[in-house]
Amino acid sequence: MLNFEQLLLFRQAEARRRVHALSSARSTLADAGLADQRDGSEDFARLLTLERRASHELDDIDRAIERLRCGSYGVCQKCGDPISFMRLTAKPWAATCEGCEFGA
Repeated sequence: MLNFEQLLLFRQAEARRRVHALSSARSTLADAGLADQRDGSEDFARLLTLERRASHELDDIDRAIERLRCGSYGVCQKCGDPISFMRLTAKPWAATCEGCEFGA
């Protein structure tokens, strides 16, 4: 049986490491003055985008852990239907069922 709490905690730690690494790399570019130069600005923008995505994913994971601890994990936050096991296996922090996510 898949332990979603362990999976979420693992993914949370992984996302935290990613956010930290991306933030450090972005700070290094900024400190080197490469955030404003033509060559470095594209790298800086990419790092910022990746950092924002990782931070958003971390927020989603944190909310999923809270839902798990409150007993509402696996229930669609929009319609109240169960979220499929396959969806939770692929994206354990999913807050909505496939129908609500993709408008089916």
